[in-house]
Amino acid sequence: MERSVGSMPPVCIAIPAPRLNWKVCALPLLVLLISPAFAGEGAYKPPASHYFCTSNPAPNTRYYSALFDMAASAQLEQQAGKAFRQFLSEKYGVHAAANCQGNPDQKMIQGQMQQTIAQLKSAKWKIVETGWTNSSSTQAGTGEASHPDCNYADAWKSVAEYKAACENGAQSSSSAAQPQSQDTSSQGSTGQTQNSMPVASSAGGQSNATAAGTTLVVRIMEAVDSAKDGMGHQYRGIVTQAADAASVTIPRGSPAVVILAKNQSGWAAHLQSVMVKGQTIPVSSGPATLMNSSLGSAQNMASGAMNTVSSALGGFGFGHKKPHAPSEAEAVASGNRVVLPPGTQLHFVLNGVSSAPSAALGGGSAGMAQPMGTSSASIGAASNTIAGGTGGTLKAKVSEVVLGPSPTKAGGKYVVSPDGGHYAAFAMHGSRELIIIDGVEGPEFDHAGHAYTVGAIDVVFTKDGKHSAYVGQSGDSLIVVVDGKQRATVQQLPKGAGMGELQAIGTALNYPPTVSNQAMNARHPILLSPSGAHYACIATDPGKPWSHMVLDGVRGPDMMAIDQDQVAFVNEQLVYVGTTPDRKRHVVVNDKLGPEYDEVRFLRVTDDAKHYGFAAQLNGAFTVVVDGKPGTPHHLLTWMTDLVFSSNARTGFMAQLPAGGPVEHNEPVLFVDDHEVAKDVRPCTGLDRMGNPLSAYVVFSPDGAKYAYAKVVPGGVAAVIDSKVGRAYDGIGMIQFSQDSKHNYFVGQRGQYFVVVDGKEMTGVNRMDNFIFSNDGMRFAYLAYMQDGNHVVVDGKDSPRYYNFIGHSLAFSPDSKHYIYAACTNIMKCEVVRDGNTVINVPALSEFSARTLKPVYMFPPVFFSPDSNTVAYSYAKSDGTSQSVYVLNGQELVHGTTFEFPSFSPDSKHFVVMGWNGHGYSFFADGKMGPGYQELLEANLNIARFENPNTYRFLGIKDGSVYRVTVDLAAN
Repeated sequence: MERSVGSMPPVCIAIPAPRLNWKVCALPLLVLLISPAFAGEGAYKPPASHYFCTSNPAPNTRYYSALFDMAASAQLEQQAGKAFRQFLSEKYGVHAAANCQGNPDQKMIQGQMQQTIAQLKSAKWKIVETGWTNSSSTQAGTGEASHPDCNYADAWKSVAEYKAACENGAQSSSSAAQPQSQDTSSQGSTGQTQNSMPVASSAGGQSNATAAGTTLVVRIMEAVDSAKDGMGHQYRGIVTQAADAASVTIPRGSPAVVILAKNQSGWAAHLQSVMVKGQTIPVSSGPATLMNSSLGSAQNMASGAMNTVSSALGGFGFGHKKPHAPSEAEAVASGNRVVLPPGTQLHFVLNGVSSAPSAALGGGSAGMAQPMGTSSASIGAASNTIAGGTGGTLKAKVSEVVLGPSPTKAGGKYVVSPDGGHYAAFAMHGSRELIIIDGVEGPEFDHAGHAYTVGAIDVVFTKDGKHSAYVGQSGDSLIVVVDGKQRATVQQLPKGAGMGELQAIGTALNYPPTVSNQAMNARHPILLSPSGAHYACIATDPGKPWSHMVLDGVRGPDMMAIDQDQVAFVNEQLVYVGTTPDRKRHVVVNDKLGPEYDEVRFLRVTDDAKHYGFAAQLNGAFTVVVDGKPGTPHHLLTWMTDLVFSSNARTGFMAQLPAGGPVEHNEPVLFVDDHEVAKDVRPCTGLDRMGNPLSAYVVFSPDGAKYAYAKVVPGGVAAVIDSKVGRAYDGIGMIQFSQDSKHNYFVGQRGQYFVVVDGKEMTGVNRMDNFIFSNDGMRFAYLAYMQDGNHVVVDGKDSPRYYNFIGHSLAFSPDSKHYIYAACTNIMKCEVVRDGNTVINVPALSEFSARTLKPVYMFPPVFFSPDSNTVAYSYAKSDGTSQSVYVLNGQELVHGTTFEFPSFSPDSKHFVVMGWNGHGYSFFADGKMGPGYQELLEANLNIARFENPNTYRFLGIKDGSVYRVTVDLAAN
């Protein structure tokens, strides 16, 4: 099955936006704590604040109101935005969404407005200062609207009034009956929806003031984005640390509901309820903060600046590149926009917990993950003994090999191989340093596996983990160590220089970056060939400006410079770009210089590391060279860029032909296989080698036989796939081929988004994501978001409407005959659907994720076995146990708290999952409990997996050491 693509991809527009170079500064905003709604029965009077409104009706144009005073109310902000929009329509004849923002500090909000205007003017924007002020009845002192919306808690005068109108009235019931709208086009900049819930519910009893100050940590189970979902939208979460809130004990693993709220200071996430022993307990909290302290207010301000730029550019600015949005490592919990990827951990300070019957709120721990029917008393925490139970005793052969000290003992310096089975850790013998790889100590150095610029050790592994390399320093010598043995002294340092380092080499051309406890990086001091038989590094001589490549200990030719990101092994031969002392650039194969060029760029390597290509320029002529063979010299090109390499070494690139030449072109030209294909080409969205979306001018099919692109045609932009020109749209987004290269789809934008599969256009939607082809390429599915509800489209047919979907759940079976997904009809009312039939109704499904590292590794919440006959999923039971259950085809297999690394054996005969109990992990195979460990080494997705149909391997930590644990299930 192909990799799914999350969220709506960027589209290509017919008119390119100008390229801008500017800096955006965001003034700090005063973040106010949002008081719990309806804390008392007295009339609620929102505080006065200072506002201005803006609108962007056309590219590079922004309309501003004057500054005016208004009560700080989400509903009044919306009304003011509508009034400003109406004013612009009547006076200027423009039509666009408008939004208003405010702050209690008049100088701050005024300064923010003036600074933004000055920045936009300096970037050649047209700024229209209308002088409009909000003089309607919504201003401060005139009272609220006569018919407040149930979705806005700050529009009501008292709890009694709200309950009478919303909880028992038609407005509440009708709102609850409607599915959540995902249409952002009608929300304007505020992103507010019409089907929200109050910020803090008081249903179920009076607020328990004695719980105030209690902290609760919740992990978000689905993506949060205030720009898409709006105020009051609810999200599922899970409590990750047990807490006592007055008379209520909230165990780890308890389901939770997080809600979006908005006030004059911006967006924030609040905790609305938790489920304890099957009972939903309403709570109120302060705004969420991120558990990672490094992602604090500075990030929120950066997010605000990003949103200002994105709004100003209409979402298409900076040429064809989409403005940067917060990534998984850039979660934002409050400010102009809340963006929280799945797995983000939030910290809440409770203001109150509603009272409930004592039987429902009694204490109790989350309990040890255990086989069905096994009592917690019979299982010790993280024991290394195999415990019995009704699930039976695991009789498999368990082998353990000590790989090295735990990360704690290693000072946090360790690396895990990409295959997840090999471990390198830092250690010291007295004042000497060494590296331990798979339990074997390496040679002792003054400095081992790191330099003065590196905070953790730098050990590189091959993909399969069988070979490793690093650099050690003894005195003034830098020595390469490969597979635990010193191979060569590659560089001498000036005497007394202290710690030294080699120039880092980009490894991404040969294999993905090494994943470890370090931040993911693509540069290391050594590059290993795919087989591990060869190594290369860049070195220098003391006091000399030259550098040279060292290949297997042999020095290469002197270079003025070596391009560290244009180095790769191809067919086990080293290929790199260097500049010789005569300032000419060469592509060097092992130690042999290729032809000289004025410039060499875009070195590319096929995924099988069998072919390479690059773009070169000599005497004004551009040439594409593949496997050392130059193509046609193009003398008329003024530039060449965006070189793309297919799996079978076909090339595509963009170029510019000057006006006045033999063939005049006003726009960039696409070349494929060294031949001109089309002019007026626009970027679309493809996938990189890791399956991530990226902007591209040409997209090749997996087998390289076909290609696709987008170009300007009469009426807009069209996708051209395998030489067939489609219909015109305003823009083209994702273009993708099926894995067998026989089928394709693209997304066209024309007011709505239209998915086009093999030339057939599907019904337009407000938003779509998660498009997948089946393995045989004959079937397709995606998630569609509409004003009247959200649905799944499978083979062109719509499912029933849903409130929301559970992320990462849409999938085809390996044999392509079945499909499955998980969706919710309302908050905490979800279902698993297989082939259009509901399998089970559950409050929510568990999205499995590793706990200790960033980025958080996510596992599908529901998936098929390799033989397509079994479906696996987990959910939190509502039977009063506060536990989750793992289910295979309706059979409850294991009870526990949370689970990680679920997987079937390749032959589908075994199922394994790791269970966490708050104190340690236990291994479960086919419902039977195996060894326990204090931690898993959650360094990458491969640290726990099947090696063959009967052998499962994982990395566990106990007694201060890391163990490679191998479980032979054939003996079970």
